[in-house]
Amino acid sequence: MRIITLSLLLCVVTSPVPLRADPPPVSPAAAAKKKLENFVHDAAVQAFGQLGMGPVQKKIFEEEALADAGAFVSNYRSNGDGTDVQIDKEKLKNYLRFAASLFKGSVDGAPPKLCVRVRAAPGCATCERLTAVLNESVASRFSRRGFEVAPGPVISEDSALMGEHAYDEFAARGAEARCDGILYGEMTPEHSADADEDDNDVKVQWTAYLSLRNLVGRKVKVHAQSSAQVSKELGNDSANRQYASQLAGRATIDLFAQAAAQSSSAPAVKLAEGADEHYLRLEGVTSYASYIKFKQVVAVNMPELKLEERFISPGAFQFSVPPSLALERVGQQLTTLPWGGQTLTIVRNSSDELAVTLK
Repeated sequence: MRIITLSLLLCVVTSPVPLRADPPPVSPAAAAKKKLENFVHDAAVQAFGQLGMGPVQKKIFEEEALADAGAFVSNYRSNGDGTDVQIDKEKLKNYLRFAASLFKGSVDGAPPKLCVRVRAAPGCATCERLTAVLNESVASRFSRRGFEVAPGPVISEDSALMGEHAYDEFAARGAEARCDGILYGEMTPEHSADADEDDNDVKVQWTAYLSLRNLVGRKVKVHAQSSAQVSKELGNDSANRQYASQLAGRATIDLFAQAAAQSSSAPAVKLAEGADEHYLRLEGVTSYASYIKFKQVVAVNMPELKLEERFISPGAFQFSVPPSLALERVGQQLTTLPWGGQTLTIVRNSSDELAVTLK
């Protein structure tokens, strides 16, 4: 038998295949940063697992805290296996347990009403662009924890007050508006000596002040700061929300953790054995100016009387008096201060409180 072998030559015509570009090389610095972020992430997850918290806190941890896990790092230590990241578990726990139930509202059975206001520094167009989205981002974190969130009193655009002075004005107006607590924050551009006006980015700093009352009525006041590099160019809504989230994240972590830590009903200042806490109550306050004048006159002439607001109600402010000062002596000194033609009236409300009226 004769065997015939046929060879078939198959010709395939193909189009040229474009070469796939190699991904850009990762710099050693970027690789090290990513590696450290992974260490921090894993350490935070491990720390949370040791706290024994419930599903509500777990959800907050995953959706909020984990994105800013670096805020909870207390120390880094290098070892043979890499980097040992130490997490401040107490801070993490306080942040996660921060909730409206730790604080006092003016209506029984209702959550505290928190008035929120975020301002932009005059002349900072980039800050102004982020005001609404930052206000929304911050307010949503309080709403999630059970607070009734409402817009705070408006501070005039012409007002030159900033920082603590602006907070004082906002607090006074918030009391008149029957806010149980306030969150006042302001964005300002950070300027450095080597900053270039033609730079596309500006570093924006957000400073926030939070004031609430714990369950026995003691004032809890904390403040925190955060910053972010923000493009000067008009961004879309998604970009603006990302910037706002960066600013809100780190600052609210510090605010919530501090406030929860101070929410205990125990006195913030340990009294000397046998000493009783007593108070000074400023009544008949009809304007913010009169409230500020009272504080300024006392600060200049009686620096030992450190006026720390303890309770605020419409038209009245209660201050703690250092236990080392006798109420009777405080009253005598107040009557000798220069009140600019106004009359100071003092009444002993009780054994632990002086009532002061300035007209």
